[in-house]
Amino acid sequence: MTNFAANVFFYEKRKGHLAKLTAICDSIEGFPLDYTAESLLDIELLYREIEKKEKWSIFQTSKEEFEEMMFVYFGEVVIESLTGAEWVIAEHPLLQGEQVMGIEYNAYAIYATAGFEDLNDQPLHHLFYEYERFTRRKAI
Repeated sequence: MTNFAANVFFYEKRKGHLAKLTAICDSIEGFPLDYTAESLLDIELLYREIEKKEKWSIFQTSKEEFEEMMFVYFGEVVIESLTGAEWVIAEHPLLQGEQVMGIEYNAYAIYATAGFEDLNDQPLHHLFYEYERFTRRKAI
């Protein structure tokens, strides 16, 4: 895939994931996506609640797709709050010829090979802590 094609592919993927996540959140009263760091806490709690009850089908999604949507939303929150943060495309570290999307800020990047995988294995508020850790990076 060319760089241009990869950029278009990942742009469309982000756009689709944000639209679906917005629709899910709009279907829950009092649950708007406002692209603040604090909203990452709400998204994670929603994920954990759906996972606990195994109710992915209610929102016509899968756990894996929701994890990808969370990563895209996380990236948009970072980009919204940090001047200079941006989406980047790079070669997958393990799969030659495959590309992966990520967020870069101050020469530090976090890439999503599959989104935020299985937050149940992480401490509560993991997304927010990742955001805090990411935003504390100093320019080199």
